[in-house]
Amino acid sequence: MNQFTQRHYQALLGYLKTNLRSGALHDGSRLPPEETLAAELNFSVPSLREAQHLLEIFGLLTQDADGGYRLSHDVSRGFTDIFSLMLLLNQLKYSDVHRLRRSIELQSIPAIIENITERERQMIYLCLARMMASEHGDRRADAEFHDLLLTASGDQLVISLNRALAQFLGTSRNLADDSFYFENWDELVQIHVKLYRAVCARDAARAAEAVNEHYDFLTYLDKPTE
Repeated sequence: MNQFTQRHYQALLGYLKTNLRSGALHDGSRLPPEETLAAELNFSVPSLREAQHLLEIFGLLTQDADGGYRLSHDVSRGFTDIFSLMLLLNQLKYSDVHRLRRSIELQSIPAIIENITERERQMIYLCLARMMASEHGDRRADAEFHDLLLTASGDQLVISLNRALAQFLGTSRNLADDSFYFENWDELVQIHVKLYRAVCARDAARAAEAVNEHYDFLTYLDKPTE
């Protein structure tokens, strides 16, 4: 990003921050027409479009079918692209991702236990039931279980980062070892059962034990892919 582009990007970002604080904008709000917004920010429409495109890459804006932009909180997409690039540059390994996810879940346990609602418990249970009913493994249900669990924490940054990491693993990982993963599915499901029961019992120590057991297990299964 050159200095000229950075100035427009920062101006647009400042505009969004100001209007979010005042309540004039919120998640999902459509930005003003390009001519209007460009005039307010005192630069050209092409410069505005370039700045909007940069914010779209970072997941802060999304483009409608008619070309207009609106605010979006899907920063996980931007995180995912960064993780994928780091993997290609050999600066990231799957074990690093598991270590980060482990840390996120361990630090989120107190907030999950404090904030989880009955409806969220029911949704996690239904997801767990799908996992238990699967005979050959269900990675999607596994990812959904952890997404629901961390959603209960109420921490939007944690939620977005976890989704980015899960998406990165789902699209970038080598799936050659899936048969081994699924052969151990029953053991993995039982670890999720332990975690669910610990959260329901509001037992932070047992929940942390289950999280560590879960990521120890995944790190072991993913060793052949590195």
